[in-house]
Amino acid sequence: MSSLSLLNSSGSMPFLALSAVFLLVSPVIFMGFATIWSNIKQKVTDALYAHAIEIVDYLDTPEIEKTFTEFDDKLTAKVDTSISNFKSARDDDFTEDVQKILSMVNNMITRLDNIEEACRNDFSSVNASIEALQNGLFQCYRINRRIEPAETNQQSVSNHSEASSGSSSSSGPITFKGISLTVWTQFKEIFDKIKAEKRFNLEEICLHVAMEIRQLGGNIKKVTVQGFYERNIKKKDGYISTLNDIGLWLDSKLSVNNNVSSANNNNNTSSVNNNVE
Repeated sequence: MSSLSLLNSSGSMPFLALSAVFLLVSPVIFMGFATIWSNIKQKVTDALYAHAIEIVDYLDTPEIEKTFTEFDDKLTAKVDTSISNFKSARDDDFTEDVQKILSMVNNMITRLDNIEEACRNDFSSVNASIEALQNGLFQCYRINRRIEPAETNQQSVSNHSEASSGSSSSSGPITFKGISLTVWTQFKEIFDKIKAEKRFNLEEICLHVAMEIRQLGGNIKKVTVQGFYERNIKKKDGYISTLNDIGLWLDSKLSVNNNVSSANNNNNTSSVNNNVE
């Protein structure tokens, strides 16, 4: 039993010895490796630094410095030229835009001046046209005033001749219901002429006529002028203008007067015949 114990003890001794030796030697080995690594690192650093110094010394020559200087100058000049061209192009574009705007403003001012001048000319021509229209209307009125007494006298002569001769034929009575047609015909002729010359539409020419009549001292609206123009063209729902109403009234009065005159003439004729018999 004791022999087995000694054998086991003698068998484990080498392992324990090796373990103890490893434990003692491992720090020394580690320190050795660390020292070697540090030395290698230092040597590599020194070598790289030395090579860098050599490269710097190699590059630090007048030729290399001149090359870098020329390159820097060219690069700087190119950048400055690009910036200058950009600024110049921008300024040119801005100047061109300003000139375009000024040109547009000048064109608009010129057009406004032309429009103002045209309006002045149009107003002058419209004033002249309205004056001519007014004169034409007055002339037509005077002509009608001259014609009416002549026709009345002619009718009286015809009635007297009829009463004396006893003839059944007689001229027709004077009618005034179409008196507005003469005025309107002259109005329409001048109105349409101005409208065609100035290329106005109906509302524009009516407005201008109303304005010119107001300038002449009258008081009329555009709708009144338009109504006078249209109502004499389109007699809606049997519409009769004021002048035609006056004409109908005159016709009724003249008809009564003619009937009375005719009755008196007949009575006179009968009296004459009785006296003759």
